[in-house]
Amino acid sequence: MDGGSLDNLLQRLPGCVSRDLIDQLTVEFCYLNSKASRKKLVRALFSVPRTSLELLPYYSRMIATLSSCMKDVPTMLLPMLEEEFNFLINKK
Repeated sequence: MDGGSLDNLLQRLPGCVSRDLIDQLTVEFCYLNSKASRKKLVRALFSVPRTSLELLPYYSRMIATLSSCMKDVPTMLLPMLEEEFNFLINKK
């Protein structure tokens, strides 16, 4: 796997503001697929800028698409989301 290609792909992630763009990026990610790249992708998806919440539907689409063949993507992401949710709920 070419780390530069993965980094380039992850840098393009915030610019995916349409179904076509996120679907294209999802296909490209499949060619870079490895356990390490999936972990890096999950971290990138989780750390969506809080000022860019319009990206959430597209990031969710990517996760849903990948989850059909990469079962560990949602199982890595879910505990991170639950922890963040619980932190925000308990924060006064």
